[in-house]
Amino acid sequence: MALNLANVQTTDTFQTWFTRTNQIISSALDTAGGTITGNLTVNGDAVFSGNTTIVNKTNISTSDALIQLASNNAVSDIVDIGFFGHFNTGSGNNHTGLIRDSGTKEYYLFGQYIPGTEPTTDININHATFELANSHVYKLFANNLSVEGPATLSGYVNFSGTSQINVPVGNTAQRTVNAVGSFRYNTDSGKFEGYNASGWGQIGGAQVGAFLFQNTSYTASSGDRIAVDTSSGPVTITLPASPSTSDIVEFIDRENTFNTHNLTIQRNGSTIEGTTQDLAADISSTNFYLQYDGSTWQVFGIATGTQYFEGILSAQAFHATTSVTANTANFTHSVSANSASFNNSISAATANITDHITANSIGLTTSITANTGAFAGEVDALDFNTTSDITMKNSVATIGNASQIIESLRGVSFKWKNNDKPAYGVVAQEVEKVLPELVVDNKDGVKSVKYLGLIGFLIESNKQLMQRVETLEDKLRDV
Repeated sequence: MALNLANVQTTDTFQTWFTRTNQIISSALDTAGGTITGNLTVNGDAVFSGNTTIVNKTNISTSDALIQLASNNAVSDIVDIGFFGHFNTGSGNNHTGLIRDSGTKEYYLFGQYIPGTEPTTDININHATFELANSHVYKLFANNLSVEGPATLSGYVNFSGTSQINVPVGNTAQRTVNAVGSFRYNTDSGKFEGYNASGWGQIGGAQVGAFLFQNTSYTASSGDRIAVDTSSGPVTITLPASPSTSDIVEFIDRENTFNTHNLTIQRNGSTIEGTTQDLAADISSTNFYLQYDGSTWQVFGIATGTQYFEGILSAQAFHATTSVTANTANFTHSVSANSASFNNSISAATANITDHITANSIGLTTSITANTGAFAGEVDALDFNTTSDITMKNSVATIGNASQIIESLRGVSFKWKNNDKPAYGVVAQEVEKVLPELVVDNKDGVKSVKYLGLIGFLIESNKQLMQRVETLEDKLRDV
């Protein structure tokens, strides 16, 4: 029967039109599928029962506030949930997107994923091609923020709240990079530490900068500042085992008794100043420190042994039990040493050298006392005092045949090779043949002459000549 308005009751109008609409759609789309060439508006729910739904449109717009994904995952939670898109790298389709991984239950923003086949239910975060993407955000809010790798913050960082900042905590060996500005808590020393151009050092709280008071044996940690009391007897402090580059240990003579009872610094398997010997601190009132340079503990401050200064050594007073070597040394008070060698000059009020002094130039406002003085340049002073007390001499005798000896020597004029300056004197090799005891070889084999030793020969030679002159004068008067 034909459907017309005459046969449609008012109460049947909605149901009739609904039935007719279904008939029209059924005629257009059969069970095998079909194509709608115009716009399709679905006011109710649209259910697509296929495995993959593809909407081939550049932009998708929906009025739904929430979009549900993977409704079949409500119980099993075995598929990844999220969005991904394609881009081509020239060698095939790549993928990028945001997903929640069903295994870790965590979200991943990834910039690359080339699985080989199109993913349908799983984005394999362990795949060799899976790479996380960089993310640019203006503000980041998180209850718990964990950064497993290096984090670079180019702007300022503002921390608010009333709790605390937890910094890296670990022992000395767990330092990873010696980067200026690094900050951490060292569990070996129990102190905060930071790294600057001079190396690792103590900073912040936890009694930073305080001295540890020790009067018995103790094994030091990097960063320790130790005030050692040796008033009751010698004390041994052991350096840290397996030190790291820039580790520092500082020492101070608490009771000024290191010269009475020594402090022994035990090297603990490393070397000190390149030697396999422990360090004995035997100078009172000292404050010095040791720093590990990656191969040996270097001593800075005041130390026994030989110290070399490439530039200028300036001090109120200086005492070395072995030797001091410097280009230039300036002392406003005094210098005392067994051995002193200066490539350039030494300037001091008083210099007391028990062994010898070697310098190009020396200027003293008061005096110099030394057993041996060797100078490659010039010496300027108001006066020189040479020890000559009879109480310090044995086997004193007048020099005989002084004139003959003087006649065997040759006075010469010459020019110094280093500056072409004219000078006068003798040749050491010639003097050595006549008076070998007046010639000294230095460590390089260069010969020096003890010119003061020639004075005795000149005095006696002059006396002998005067006697000969007087004898000749007497004979002339008798003629």
